[in-house]
Parts: sequence; structure tokens; C-alpha cells
Amino acid sequence: FLKYENPSTPEQKDFVLKSLNTPDFSVLEGPPGSGKTTAITELIFQLLKDGKRVLMTSSTHVAVDNVLEKLVEFKKKPENRDINIVPLRIGREERISEQITEFGFEYRKKKMEEHFRQLNAFDNLDYEDQDKLLTEIVCHTSNLICGTSLGILQYPPIKEQRGMPIKPEFDYLIIDE
Repeated sequence: FLKYENPSTPEQKDFVLKSLNTPDFSVLEGPPGSGKTTAITELIFQLLKDGKRVLMTSSTHVAVDNVLEKLVEFKKKPENRDINIVPLRIGREERISEQITEFGFEYRKKKMEEHFRQLNAFDNLDYEDQDKLLTEIVCHTSNLICGTSLGILQYPPIKEQRGMPIKPEFDYLIIDE
């Protein structure tokens, strides 16, 4: 487990261990301030550490961003720097916390475009093909996709599958309600 500023409770550790070892689903409930976000963040961290892909939704932008902000703090610790955490925050840029702007879909896409332009990788592609390629790269190189329960529907692979059988691309789904 990670080293928290406030030590995790036995209940949080128990939830994470059970969640990692269940083949189906687990439920965590508790009043505000009881450590649910910390437990969810720990679970996500452990899943990403094991190479899993995670889809996480919550009913509010603040809840989604809180998890991402905690992951950023975990990642800064020297013992965690080698862990591959590549979050993608789905949602309108003005609704995303300033501390995690770099994970926003449009921000990541723009940075990727700048990188490919420096390599002259778009020389033979029209704008539509460039945009499609950038979208695919950003989506498929992210191992944690986050957004509100409604906003996540704008995640391009989900948006493209509306009305069709769903092709699962995630190992875990976390719903913070």
C-alpha cells in the first residue's frame, strides 16, 4: 500500500484487498469524510500498478478531480515514479481542476499534435485523418479514463459505440456515487 499522509484505516485496506481479489464487484459505502476517495484512489493505483485499464466515473467534477489530484501526489513520491499512470480526463476544460488540466482530452490531444508536427508525421494526412489519429492515440495510450457519469459518454470509443454492442476495453469500472 501507499504511504498516506493520514494512515489508511483497516477498513480502507480491507476494501482494496477485497476489490483486487473479487471476480465480480465490490461496494464501498460511508458518509462524507470517511475516506472513500482515499480508498478508491488506492484501488486505482494498485490496478494501474498491475497494468490494468480503468474507467472511473463520479456524479461530480470535483469528485473525479479529487481522485486524479491524489494520484498526482502518489506519483510524485520517489518510490512510485516508475509506475505508469496515464490518466485521461473527459469533460469540458472549464470544468476540470487547474491542478490536472494536463490530463484533459483536448490538452493531451494538442500536446500530442505538437509532438507529431515536430516529427513531420502529418505531412501526408488531411485534417480529418490527423484528428482521428490523434484521438485514437490519446484514448488508447491512457490507462485511466475519468469523467462524470454523463460526461464519460463523450469518451470517443464510448460515443462511437452508441446503439451497438459494447466492446469492453477496460479491466475495471469504478463508479463513485
